[in-house]
Amino acid sequence: MPRASAPRKPARPWFASGPCPKPPDWRIEKLADVCAHRYHRAPPAQKKIHELLERSTDLLAIPDDYITLIVPGSASGAFETALWSLLGPRPITALVSDHFSRLWAKDLTEVLDLRATTVRDAPFGDFPDTHGIDPDNDVIFVWNGTTSGVCVPTQDWLDESRRGLLLCDAAAAAFIMPVPVAKLDVMTWSWQKGLGGEAGFGMISLSPKAQARLSPPPRPVPLVMRIADEKGLRAPVAQHRLINTLSMLAAEDALTGLRWAQEIGGREALMARTRANADCVSQWLANSSWAQSCAVRDAVRSPTPVCIIPRQIADEPNDDLIDRMVTFLAEHEAAFDVRGYRAMPPHLRLWCGPTVETADLRAALDWLDWSYTQCCP
Repeated sequence: MPRASAPRKPARPWFASGPCPKPPDWRIEKLADVCAHRYHRAPPAQKKIHELLERSTDLLAIPDDYITLIVPGSASGAFETALWSLLGPRPITALVSDHFSRLWAKDLTEVLDLRATTVRDAPFGDFPDTHGIDPDNDVIFVWNGTTSGVCVPTQDWLDESRRGLLLCDAAAAAFIMPVPVAKLDVMTWSWQKGLGGEAGFGMISLSPKAQARLSPPPRPVPLVMRIADEKGLRAPVAQHRLINTLSMLAAEDALTGLRWAQEIGGREALMARTRANADCVSQWLANSSWAQSCAVRDAVRSPTPVCIIPRQIADEPNDDLIDRMVTFLAEHEAAFDVRGYRAMPPHLRLWCGPTVETADLRAALDWLDWSYTQCCP
């Protein structure tokens, strides 16, 4: 039976997939200790940057022999830095599972003109086949696609003995999924995913094998992505772990998220909160009369973001119903920013990572049901 009245609203109706919601205890006063008015290479600023790098690598269990850098352009800038700086010496396999992995593949083949690139492209809602990838090839992939709700289904193909580099865009996975960092040669992420930091800066970790690849690439590299010279890692980058000027306000905000994560129990606690939200969504989907996951099989369905499509438009996508539902939810302040990514088939998308309370998610899902009954013709 349809509900006779609107359900309870979430206390925190924020479900955007980037920037994601900030931690439940976040408030602007937490930024009062920002190292403002100072040069970003001055000792007080460097102390903050060192803390940010140390907390990040500790939280993500990044091996001691990896190098971690802060770069411009969020996770996209970090991954572009890796593509431009490292690829070319070996053939490449590009695994395409979402909009951004498709952009990376296009960059390789059309912008960098790396013609020895094999593209394994999966349809919307699925992840490419990983069997039989040549161990001599460099491989690029997105661990958890925010534009498709699809993630890596298995880790059995991540062979540490392979000769090529494994480059992983882990923007939506780093803090919330069991990413085996030690099996990856390059991992990139940002402050805005997972812990809800401000956008604009990304991070990149390089394994010893990736570090050995560092040299001036056979192409011009823009200064904001230039991490290597004839001696390997450029001296200013090696010394400060930065390419250019850092926003200390954004860094302070990132620190609030990292401190919160460690206070509640570290990455295990973050993953547990994410699993609780994923279980809530799974139960809701199993009982839904109108909604289904955009993921075509359970093995590839991401715990977050949750990408949902009404069954009535699954075979014939159209924007009308999605537009009405998104507008209805925002006007009633029940769920903000839940439209699916603009370049993908029309769908609904909710971020359900560790900064989202399960009670708020449950209320938002009730509102999805309510909005469907009010908006469906």
